[in-house]
Amino acid sequence: MWVPTFVCPACEGVLTGKREIFTCARCGASYFRNRDVYQFLIAGKLDRVRPFLSQYRAVRRADGHQVLNVDRYTVLPRVPSDDPNASEWRIRRESFATALTRAALRSPLARRILDVGAGNGWLSYQLSQLGHAPVALDLDDDAGDGLRAVSPHKPFPLVQADFDAMPFAQGQFDLVVMNASLHYSPDPEHTLRAAQRLLVDGGALVVMDSPMFDSSADGEAMVAEQLQRLRSDYAIPTPVYPGVGFLTFDSLQRFAESIGRKARFFASHGPIAWRLRRAWSSRRLGRRPASFGVWVAQ
Repeated sequence: MWVPTFVCPACEGVLTGKREIFTCARCGASYFRNRDVYQFLIAGKLDRVRPFLSQYRAVRRADGHQVLNVDRYTVLPRVPSDDPNASEWRIRRESFATALTRAALRSPLARRILDVGAGNGWLSYQLSQLGHAPVALDLDDDAGDGLRAVSPHKPFPLVQADFDAMPFAQGQFDLVVMNASLHYSPDPEHTLRAAQRLLVDGGALVVMDSPMFDSSADGEAMVAEQLQRLRSDYAIPTPVYPGVGFLTFDSLQRFAESIGRKARFFASHGPIAWRLRRAWSSRRLGRRPASFGVWVAQ
């Protein structure tokens, strides 16, 4: 298993110490590896995000994202047709196939890949089975739906860290994949710039399955609808929304141009029933639906 070179997420100082304990030589902060998970959260961060994590986990459980057994985990993003989230996984499966092709991940050349917003690590697992060397990073280390889900069966490093304070030395990864996660950032461009610094020369940035819009107004309307749904459907009186909630094609294009990269978006279309439901909802709500798929900047 390839393990990346870690640095202090607070100050990027060199880390010293043993396999399970890391201490920053510059600022003195300490970090730990606890039951398969490298824990690199800056002091106080977990307390600040605990309300969101509690809400997120409750909603995911209510929506049918159950604890995964090994047999179920290893075949994701494929799920049975009666899975309560079968339509969502159909999109994830389509986007995964696109990413394999458009980011050249079917190549026999092993790539070092950072999976940002890895969730339970399904993407990293599939990439490891293709011979790549992934690292799964997420804020959520939940044992049912986060990094610790079936963790003994994950042949890659698991890292609990913040998107905007990633604990890696620069220039280590061939790809950084934002896996249905970039919209959780309060400043997606800042997050992408931080990710870019982790790439080797010629590396690529990949954004998968974040809601994409032509218009910010449509994205803002979607976020307002989601907040209302958290109140009405999940009885959460004061919902927590940690990021902007959506991306726009224009903002990603401007970012790609600012760093001298060519970018392209490949849409995932989903099954016809899913598309029809979205079209009907769009007319009812008075806004265009989000697009999902894969954005690649090389």
